[in-house]
Amino acid sequence: MATVAKAAPQPIPRIAPREDLNPFRIAQIQFDLAAEYLKLDAGLRQILRTPKRVLEVSIPTKMDNGQIKVFTGYRVQHNVTRGPAKGGLRYHPGVTPDEVKALAMWMTWKTATVNIPFGGGKGGVVCDPKRMSKPELERMTRRYTSEILPLIGPEQDIPAPDMYTDAQTMAWMMDTYSMTKGFSTLGVVTGKPVAVTEVGFPTGHNAGDSLLYSEAEQAWSMYHFYEWASHTGYVRVVTEYGYRDGEEGGGYGIETHAGAHKKAYTAVQEMAAGLACSACS
Repeated sequence: MATVAKAAPQPIPRIAPREDLNPFRIAQIQFDLAAEYLKLDAGLRQILRTPKRVLEVSIPTKMDNGQIKVFTGYRVQHNVTRGPAKGGLRYHPGVTPDEVKALAMWMTWKTATVNIPFGGGKGGVVCDPKRMSKPELERMTRRYTSEILPLIGPEQDIPAPDMYTDAQTMAWMMDTYSMTKGFSTLGVVTGKPVAVTEVGFPTGHNAGDSLLYSEAEQAWSMYHFYEWASHTGYVRVVTEYGYRDGEEGGGYGIETHAGAHKKAYTAVQEMAAGLACSACS
């Protein structure tokens, strides 16, 4: 009797696990790895991997067409053991509670790493600022500020600009907060217009601001670009005037990797020295 050969079993295709891109879970995993390396106490780990306060607010705003639109905003304080919470405010349609919690946690680590007396905080509003007029943004910002008043203040939580917010946004926030106090409270936010900072206070001291705020952020962004350029072998890198592919005139040029690195690193050091001054108060 002939033997019938059995067909070899086909391998079961393996489906790669879907990558977890939840920012807060990523931040917690990062913390867990660091905590294990440092052998932190189990109780301390539970405290540090959880935000201290999470506030969600409704922001009814009158639009230019006369209709009322309700936006959703968040303010998170991750930890305030070392000092007032410090962290930016972002406007974006993709803002989520977990994103804001993760950014607040990372702010805690950043302020602790450079040893300045702040904790970690972050804020966000779910909106599309590109489709909003300046008056609409002002009304929304002022209402958001009034809703988070119980949390913010120079000794509690100090917002700053972030994605799609700027010095004008901070000026609106400072003015709204100050109206509830009866006097100008410059230290409630950083990243204000320099003209506001200079009224009655030496820049960078007590006013809670620095002339180098925006320049420092720009230099830090440039530094990361230089790092990318050097590791990818890209030769056309930005000079002190900016970057545009294929152009050599009009303030744009070509530098070697070594020259670009040196310029970027020096700029970051100089800006960091200026920022350190703003934290001394």
